[in-house]
Amino acid sequence: GRADDPDAYRFGMEQSVAPVAAFMPPAAKPLFRPLPPRLPPSQSFVEVSPPNVVLLTLKQPEDGAPNEVVLRFMELAGKPSEVQVSTLLPLASAVSCDLVERASGQQYPVDPLRFPISRHEVVTVRARLDVPE
Repeated sequence: GRADDPDAYRFGMEQSVAPVAAFMPPAAKPLFRPLPPRLPPSQSFVEVSPPNVVLLTLKQPEDGAPNEVVLRFMELAGKPSEVQVSTLLPLASAVSCDLVERASGQQYPVDPLRFPISRHEVVTVRARLDVPE
């Protein structure tokens, strides 16, 4: 059958880009909710829907702001969509920002994270984490 753009993109990324892990020293504060005593057989750290939207980046901000993360998404199929993101990260707030991670003022709901995305758009979101100081 014919592959659509999102499936082709995902296949290409899975085949050509290896996952990158980062070591966190034991003294580092955890950035995710405590895990339940019994975990399901599988679970995603981040789930994005609809399937025509992919998470490109999940990282710390370039300015080194503590307790914040930057998430970057791209729409692949040329369909404006409402994006929904579920994550183990305890998001306290989220705001749209430009590609150099400056906030633009558009606030997004965080439980779950939801925002609109246009055709073939790249959206960058800066989120503050609800973690003890």
